[in-house]
Amino acid sequence: MADQGCDQPNIRNILLNVLLISLVLILPGLQWLLFGWLYIFLPLYGLYLLGKFGVFAGRRMLLTAATLSLCASLFLGSFDLFFFSAVMLIPGIVLHRSLHHRESPAISGLKGCLALAGGWLVAIVIGSAGSEMNVYSQILLALDQALTESLELYRQSDGVSRETLTVVESTISQMKIVIPAVMPGVIGSVMLVIIWATMAIGNIVLEKTCGQI
Repeated sequence: MADQGCDQPNIRNILLNVLLISLVLILPGLQWLLFGWLYIFLPLYGLYLLGKFGVFAGRRMLLTAATLSLCASLFLGSFDLFFFSAVMLIPGIVLHRSLHHRESPAISGLKGCLALAGGWLVAIVIGSAGSEMNVYSQILLALDQALTESLELYRQSDGVSRETLTVVESTISQMKIVIPAVMPGVIGSVMLVIIWATMAIGNIVLEKTCGQI
């Protein structure tokens, strides 16, 4: 696909796409439980914009949206999660470059995974700056606390038998041991799914909108 894309954006396209990307970058930081799932679409959105409107216009839309989102995140007090959302745009840029150079799916996927992993690592380092505990450890601690609170709810419930409570206590204790051990694998699996879905859906979308990829 040519660097200029298959379509030229008008002012309406530019404003609409900048607004949508900005919202996807901002909303998870405000209500993670409600909007956190939007993150997985950022690589796809980046790939789509670069493929449809070209590198010049696409990158400027992404840069403008990222700048606006950064300002909004500082104003709204959700700066900590901004970098985790912003780095999700990087795999889309990397995958578009691989698509432009007609690289194999294996090489494209590998580059996308490395870009996402590297972005997450940088985000963790930045998010952990000035904190006694890094972000990854904070996630594990939050999961541990959630399990502990769940166990306390079972203990306070009058409808739970002693036998059931014993099973629950044993299960939660095992989960507290297993979760830290499997978390790197879970994160790696999520990363692979995101990149695979971005490549698969992105190819289909660009083929439908541009006629060829």
